[in-house]
Amino acid sequence: MPACFSGDCGMCTICCGGNEAVTHIITDRPFPEDTDTPQPLPVDTWGLYQEMVATSNLYRWNVGIVCRKWDILTMKLIRRNHYFELYKDGGVMHQIRESHIEFLKGCTKESFIYGAKRCLKTPTYSIHMAIENGDVDINQLGGKVVCSGGGLFDLDTMKKSMNLGNEEYENYFDKFKLYLSELKNKMAEYDVELGQYCRGCHDFPSEIRYGGEIYTFTDDTRAVCDDPECCLMTHCMLNWDGVNTGSDKKSFPCYTGKNPPEKDSYYYGYLVGQIPIYTREKTHELCLLCILKDTP
Repeated sequence: MPACFSGDCGMCTICCGGNEAVTHIITDRPFPEDTDTPQPLPVDTWGLYQEMVATSNLYRWNVGIVCRKWDILTMKLIRRNHYFELYKDGGVMHQIRESHIEFLKGCTKESFIYGAKRCLKTPTYSIHMAIENGDVDINQLGGKVVCSGGGLFDLDTMKKSMNLGNEEYENYFDKFKLYLSELKNKMAEYDVELGQYCRGCHDFPSEIRYGGEIYTFTDDTRAVCDDPECCLMTHCMLNWDGVNTGSDKKSFPCYTGKNPPEKDSYYYGYLVGQIPIYTREKTHELCLLCILKDTP
């Protein structure tokens, strides 16, 4: 029965399952009735192949762009959901914060070191936040806290600095000016400046022997000198303009006089972080001036 040579054109009744004879579709490029006759190949077969590969690559590239956009969107949604799960009320971060607060409430004995065997070490910023938000009362705290990353947070000195009178604060403001001048002069002897990267610079010492122990220079900007007077002076500069306590945002009564420093505590916090500090296995730190003061 006559039918077209193509079995998948979808137009003839034979192709569609019918049984009536149909005539061939006449086009402007008729094919021979004998489909077994080999057709002549195009002259530029390599050009056709390159065109096919280029079209295939373009398709894969366009599909890849869409897939990559969906991948990026998916990852952002996953990270956002993960962040919400961590920081929502009752989430992991909330539980960790509550754990730090309960731990700090138990730190009440002066000069005692807390948290040495605690797996979940308290970051320094968590201690500041707990005090600023009124979660703990600084006047009820005491001792030293082992912080994450090493080092001790001196609650005794912070409590003392936050309860000084205005005249005592002004005295430490003047001391800090003199301290900075002496520190810059001492660093100039090693041909370095305050704020400059000191490790390996000229003759700047990387290790200093003090009290029969070796103290090593540290780049940790959180470290503060543990000399009692130097530490108290530093805390005064870091907290002189007060912190917020409680939801009513009342300021803790630090310095309230009429002769404040030239800058706020954020500026001095950055400045204190540039002071060269030497540590003994992260259990005791001394600044450059204090460690050289009694060193022969």
